[in-house]
Amino acid sequence: MVLNSTEQIIQANRTDEIYAAVICFTLSVFGIITNGAAVVVIITAKNLQNAFGYSCMSHAVGDLGVLIIFAIWIPLHLILTPETIPQFLQNKRLAYTIGQATIIFYYGAIYTHILIGLNRYIAIAKPFSYAVYFNEHKTMKWITLIWIISFIQSCIYQFDGCHYYFDRNAMLFLYSDAPCAQIISVYYDFYFNLAFVIFVVLLDIITFFKLKKMAKPVHGFQQVIRRRRAQEIRYFIQSVCSETALILTFLCFWSVAIYATTPFSMFLLNIGAWLTMHTTDGFIMTAFNHHIFTHIKKSAKRASLPMVTIALSATSKRTHSQALSAQKRWLHMYHESKLKSNKIEPSRINA
Repeated sequence: MVLNSTEQIIQANRTDEIYAAVICFTLSVFGIITNGAAVVVIITAKNLQNAFGYSCMSHAVGDLGVLIIFAIWIPLHLILTPETIPQFLQNKRLAYTIGQATIIFYYGAIYTHILIGLNRYIAIAKPFSYAVYFNEHKTMKWITLIWIISFIQSCIYQFDGCHYYFDRNAMLFLYSDAPCAQIISVYYDFYFNLAFVIFVVLLDIITFFKLKKMAKPVHGFQQVIRRRRAQEIRYFIQSVCSETALILTFLCFWSVAIYATTPFSMFLLNIGAWLTMHTTDGFIMTAFNHHIFTHIKKSAKRASLPMVTIALSATSKRTHSQALSAQKRWLHMYHESKLKSNKIEPSRINA
């Protein structure tokens, strides 16, 4: 996700810093919106109240964590000058803690990618064993374990010489120059993510061929199998799209960003690429379940109908009561005038 050390830094000019801050903030906010929409979809959709949906929720939380940090921390450091930036924002321990938090959310999302891939494989290849590995209780345990591991592995970034932080001059997150950070950068950041890419690609290929076999109809169960297969295909394609976005981001970082010659181009191919990936994750989740928003709108309309009925009923009651009170006043005046006329008649007779 970063350059290896501070040795490669070429200081950016002020214009590049402003542009980078605006791009970072805009992409981050858009990503927060798309992933927030994904969370709404997962909470609302009944067909996502399961292991796959809970895993997608964990993934969205990881994306949101990274995006919120990028939306606040990076623009602040790029917009404010060294003379105007508050003292607490220059605190090194805070900078290292922010870097650690970024690692927690990033690897929380990465590990959840693996969980989602395994979820799709078991659901398609071994459907009768699915409830054993991915029932609600066990899925919550898997997700809890993922975040515990992400936190534990991030603690090393608080040790001296193992830091991970945002550098204003390079406009990038960097590892320290010490051997500890460089070992983490090479063996953990590069080789681990490379192993992740290979594992996910192989798992998706195996799942794809299992899905093709699942297409063979069984007499008497064609409709049930067809319906289940359609759902599994949608979930599988959604998972593959999300993984493809991540793999393309890795390729951009490993193969394209190394040719960047300016801090701004490096920023676009590094942080810009990661922001785009995290934003795309939320969009993919929302796009594959867009029908949920139609359902939400219909539910909102149905919920508003009783209020409209009550309001109309109250209005009609007021109108009716006003009509009755007017009628009563008219009758009262009529009776009074009649009584007065009755009192006048005897006097005329006596006269």
